[in-house]
Amino acid sequence: LPMTELRFFNSPGFGQEMKTEFSYSDILVGMWVLGMIICALYYLIAYICLHRQWKSGLKPMQNKVLEKRIHALQVKYMGKICISVYESASATSPMLLGLLVPKLVMPTHKERWDEKELEFIIAHEICHYRMKDLWMKMIMLAASCVNWFNPAVLYMKNQFFYDCELVCDDCVIKN
Repeated sequence: LPMTELRFFNSPGFGQEMKTEFSYSDILVGMWVLGMIICALYYLIAYICLHRQWKSGLKPMQNKVLEKRIHALQVKYMGKICISVYESASATSPMLLGLLVPKLVMPTHKERWDEKELEFIIAHEICHYRMKDLWMKMIMLAASCVNWFNPAVLYMKNQFFYDCELVCDDCVIKN
């Protein structure tokens, strides 16, 4: 792109005129960095709001029978108990939360799964844990922030999240 002179200050300083020149590439790089910052702030603010909502609503599992069933399934699929079990009224379905200290969050309003249903649910969430899906999703979010302007990357991010679920379902069905 050709160089273009942009003057912001026309007043002389110390006997000479001050000039500030920006090229088109400088402007484009500035827009790209600003877009990355806005995208990262959007994800960070959403994470903080979600974290606050979950932190206030999480409580240790009250149903000890269900907790024992879940721990037995963890031992069956992983050989050890690695994931603490919590419940939350905000949860609509079982999910895995937490990058460093994973937590299995079960909804409080739905505690009566039959044995096979519960086994599929726990196996699915353990598959997310074993495949490090939460970390992979964070990497994908970082890539989408860097490439915020590219609709193909947005599609790729959404497809990646969907594929993570399908892979875990396939793992459960296969086993």
